Amino acid sequence: ICRDVFCAEEGYEIVEIDQSQIELRVAALLSGDAVMIKVFQDDGDVHLYAAKKMAIKQKMPQAEVDVMTKQHPLRAQIKTGVFGALYGEPPEGLAAKWKISKREAQQLQPEILGQFPQLRDWCRAQVAPARRTGYCYTYWDGLPYRRRLLTEIASPDEKIRASAERSSWNTPIQGTAAEY
Repeated sequence: ICRDVFCAEEGYEIVEIDQSQIELRVAALLSGDAVMIKVFQDDGDVHLYAAKKMAIKQKMPQAEVDVMTKQHPLRAQIKTGVFGALYGEPPEGLAAKWKISKREAQQLQPEILGQFPQLRDWCRAQVAPARRTGYCYTYWDGLPYRRRLLTEIASPDEKIRASAERSSWNTPIQGTAAEY
């Protein structure tokens, strides 16, 4: 394994740190989404929050929703939907993971992201400046940091263009998380 090539000097230790839901924290910060921010302030889990909201919409009994934990299968399913929306996964990918039709995935993805309205609107708003300039940014200390070219955003090919459009919000989220 690659980790075995790293060794600490005598008297030192190597520490691995996992930032809990770092991409989602960055998404909350960049979008200013009040719902996500509140979930994090309450030391909550965004995926569990969204799963509980979706369970209520799917008419799951409230008693079952109240005892839902991180291990619940619906949370795992919703997690793929949340990250799929943030990472720009097309509906076909989500449909394959969930073993549902593309049409069902097209309906579910915005419904999941709709749990976080400011994030949803922020994602949509990232496309216009990317079209205008041909790039997007990661952020550091609240300012644009690294620039990513999105030349494909002007492509006449719908699939290629859509991928670049999704990158217009994915790059600031994932890229900024990687910067941290």
